[in-house]
Amino acid sequence: MNHRPTHTELPDALEAHRVKIDAKARELGLDYFDVVFEVLDFQTMNQIAAYGGFPVRYPHWRF
Repeated sequence: MNHRPTHTELPDALEAHRVKIDAKARELGLDYFDVVFEVLDFQTMNQIAAYGGFPVRYPHWRF
């Protein structure tokens, strides 16, 4: 059984924030790849952490 989430639409409130953030970033001249957001419940988040871990990227708290 596949426990990986699939792309879902964001709730209206979160989508409104995403649009504002995107507009501001473009206004500032930033160019970036599309970000895929997933809204997960607690159980699914735990399954992802337990079975596949989280993406390994730079530790953002070290800036």
